[in-house]
Amino acid sequence: MQMNSQLKAGENKLLQQMYAKQLQKSLVRDSLKQKIVDRIPLTEMAERSIYKTPLQTTQDRLHKSQVRDAIKLELEMRPDIGYLREAGILKTPMQATAEKLQKLQNTNALKHELETRPSIAELKEAGIWKTPIQAAGDKLQKLMVGETIKGELEMRPSDTQLIEAGVLKSVRQATKEQLHKSQIRDWLKSEIANRSDREELMEKNIYKGAIQGRGAPIRANQVKKMLKDRLRNRSSITQLENTGIYKTQFQLSQQQLAKSLLQAHLGHKLKAHVASKAQTA
Repeated sequence: MQMNSQLKAGENKLLQQMYAKQLQKSLVRDSLKQKIVDRIPLTEMAERSIYKTPLQTTQDRLHKSQVRDAIKLELEMRPDIGYLREAGILKTPMQATAEKLQKLQNTNALKHELETRPSIAELKEAGIWKTPIQAAGDKLQKLMVGETIKGELEMRPSDTQLIEAGVLKSVRQATKEQLHKSQIRDWLKSEIANRSDREELMEKNIYKGAIQGRGAPIRANQVKKMLKDRLRNRSSITQLENTGIYKTQFQLSQQQLAKSLLQAHLGHKLKAHVASKAQTA
């Protein structure tokens, strides 16, 4: 009796396990069916590049083959190491070490130059570096000078006015002077060609021979001695500057600028005078 109950319990357990497995399989089957129903169609997969048609697969294989052949050709045609070294593209270990050493030396030289460069205070004292106010002042001064020169140039008299005032010569006057100089040059050539010879000059007591001119070296020595004394006792540059005889480059530049401004001013006055004279006439 007890044995029969145990057998029935075992059978029930087996049946339950079988039913559970069948139920599990049924659930998996239904899930797969649902996934198959809900799966993305081939057209949409092809649009998303998930699925490729046989034609697309063939095209991809052909493209990969072409790329492979191109790379293989490039590798076969690439230059050898000797050519690359001659062209300076590939460098030997010795060349690379030399370049690295050169760069290191340049870096150290630049670092030394930066460390030993003058300070801002030294640059200010030397007049190289200027403050923004000084730079603006210099710029303004240059602008004012430029505007002044521009104004003077715009007001300068014309060529006709300069010719009438006798400052500039016309083409006719220049040609006349050139002709006069040519005539003088020809006359001098003629005089030199027809000059008297030495014997004639000696007869006229104009030229003296060696015997008559023995006193010339003595006079020359006297003149030389006198020149040495004068050079020894000549004034210094400071004395010449104080007396206004010698002028520095800065003084000459100022004098030249003053002359230019004076000429421009005189030209402006001359232009105004000519204009007033024309109005009166």
